[in-house]
Amino acid sequence: MKNELEYLFHVHKTVPLWRLVIRKSKGFPSETTPDEWRFTRARTAEDTNVEVREMIEADGYSLFKVGGTFADVERDRRDSKESGTP
Repeated sequence: MKNELEYLFHVHKTVPLWRLVIRKSKGFPSETTPDEWRFTRARTAEDTNVEVREMIEADGYSLFKVGGTFADVERDRRDSKESGTP
């Protein structure tokens, strides 16, 4: 079904800056349990960022932290240049 809500978005219950996105059909990764997370929304593939979908396809989930700083961006940019990663 093309418009099925298949991507499930969660926020960590005790560390709410952390977010987890999983596919409905795959379930939670073995490193965590559903009771650690609060469901926030479901989205279609078309309404989910390509990078998030690619991470889920590769790793089975997308885990990220909200609240970065511009200093974090500059550090990651510098680290990326040093490692030769685009």
